Amino acid sequence: MKTVTARELHLRTAAILKQTQEGETITVTLRGRKIAEIRPPQQHEPGTTPLPELGWLRARQRHATDSDAAVDEIRS
Repeated sequence: MKTVTARELHLRTAAILKQTQEGETITVTLRGRKIAEIRPPQQHEPGTTPLPELGWLRARQRHATDSDAAVDEIRS
């Protein structure tokens, strides 16, 4: 893992991002303290990971045909 200062990131953003694109994780420091990490994206982008099967949950839900009846049932 490579470490760069915030100033170096400011001056060499494109080159540092290219290193990240090639798979390297970059740690950014400010006044000697770690403030951020720049890393390549995960294999699965948000929203592309398959969701677990939820059929069991759907089967447990009762479907009301009349919303007034459902509200009355909840209130009682």
